[in-house]
Amino acid sequence: MRRLRLVFALPLVMMTAAGAIPPVGPIAAIEPSPGGSDSLTTSQVDDLVLLGKIWGFAKYHHPSITLGRVDWDSELLGILPAVLKAGGRASAMATISNWLARLDPPATCSPCARMPDDLYLRPDLDWIRDERTLGSILSTLLQRIYNNRQIQPAQQYVTFAPGVGNPVFTNEKGYAEKTLPDSDLRLLALYRFWNIIEYWSPYRDLIQEDWDGVLREFVPQVWASNDADTYRLSMMALIARVHDG
Repeated sequence: MRRLRLVFALPLVMMTAAGAIPPVGPIAAIEPSPGGSDSLTTSQVDDLVLLGKIWGFAKYHHPSITLGRVDWDSELLGILPAVLKAGGRASAMATISNWLARLDPPATCSPCARMPDDLYLRPDLDWIRDERTLGSILSTLLQRIYNNRQIQPAQQYVTFAPGVGNPVFTNEKGYAEKTLPDSDLRLLALYRFWNIIEYWSPYRDLIQEDWDGVLREFVPQVWASNDADTYRLSMMALIARVHDG
């Protein structure tokens, strides 16, 4: 099996750039994330973990995003303040549901993209069907996205190396002007890396860690990394958890 090597550059996860499909404007108004505190409540951590998983799922599955019609980084930065201020799981789920619902609904696919029957390692997507955790509205939205995946030779944020088939991560903004990214951009870096491993690492089964638990551990750590050295060390520690030699 071919080993996936992930390229990481600070201050954010920055992948090889290719020709972008011009995105439309953001669907969510962007405002600064709430500041003034280096710590998050347990409820906020739970909500940010959920947001990171849903943001990554939509990034690689929703046609408005895979076709480059929406700037998905800007969408995350736009919705973060509302999720942080939600005040509880029910309110956070409603906020995220309303946000996703503003995307153009996926058209019914025919034929639909499907995973090969002999695929060695499938992504764990049982969570999108968990109505007890997500509620019926949000779960239904996520399942509709998944069940209507269009066949595409390439996506806005990932293509495949010719003749090899390894994923090449494209059109990721670098934000290189930020020596220490703001807290919302630090979360963006965490979400990018975590979802790349979740959906594209061929050795995810060998990590031998609860990958959801890693996300939950690093959300408050990255949020509180309020100087450049602490942030770098946090992201290096995250990369080390992949155990990629």
